[in-house]
Amino acid sequence: DEALKNIDEFLKYQENNLPGIVFYYFLNLKIGKIEYAQKIFAKAIKQTHSAGKVYEILGDILVHSMDMENAIKFYRKSLVFSPENAHIWASLGLAFTKIHRYDDAKISFERAEKYAKTKSELIRSAVYFIMAGETDKALEIYRSAEPGHTEDSIFWLNKGLTYIFSEQFDKAESCWNKVLSINPDFPYAHYNLACLYVREQKYDEAWGHLERAMKFSDFFIRRAKVDGDIKPLIIHPEFGKKFRKIAGNL
Repeated sequence: DEALKNIDEFLKYQENNLPGIVFYYFLNLKIGKIEYAQKIFAKAIKQTHSAGKVYEILGDILVHSMDMENAIKFYRKSLVFSPENAHIWASLGLAFTKIHRYDDAKISFERAEKYAKTKSELIRSAVYFIMAGETDKALEIYRSAEPGHTEDSIFWLNKGLTYIFSEQFDKAESCWNKVLSINPDFPYAHYNLACLYVREQKYDEAWGHLERAMKFSDFFIRRAKVDGDIKPLIIHPEFGKKFRKIAGNL
């Protein structure tokens, strides 16, 4: 109800915002307002001239909302209209990857590779290749896609992870600093740099980045408590004391 109220308020000021319209359609569909949802869907169709594109946008929104099951459902609907769209196949593969359905992810990414005209269309496949240990393949995709993602913080964050898995630590550091040049408060970049500097026993730098991440969300406090990569920092005589003061009873 709160989400519906917020998006309703948002659309009063941004009535032609397509992602907002599409998400509003989904929320009304979810609570059973079928007839009203259909009217919203028709409005989205007027903007895109394609039901398939509406379903693709909705899939993207649901991935960001971590609702993978529904994202998969709408990506599949989108593929009915565009069965040879490499980007949608790669997006579907990413959704499968996030819920550990790796066999389905592999099939989706194989379809994406089949239909892709350029490597940059496979950008969402890179996460799967990182997790599958195929870092060379992931890096090939990232290098090809780089010209179109120079200011994309998620792109540089994930590219940095690829370098970590291939033990190119200086390049990972450069990627995560690039993220912070785009968005100085991006917590995952701060947390990843903290882990990297702990590995290099640069505890002052590591603490500075961990502190920034923890200020953003308690999630990073809880994560640090169980993360072996950050453990040397939080048991350090000086920084461990600071960590316990911030962590409190969490």
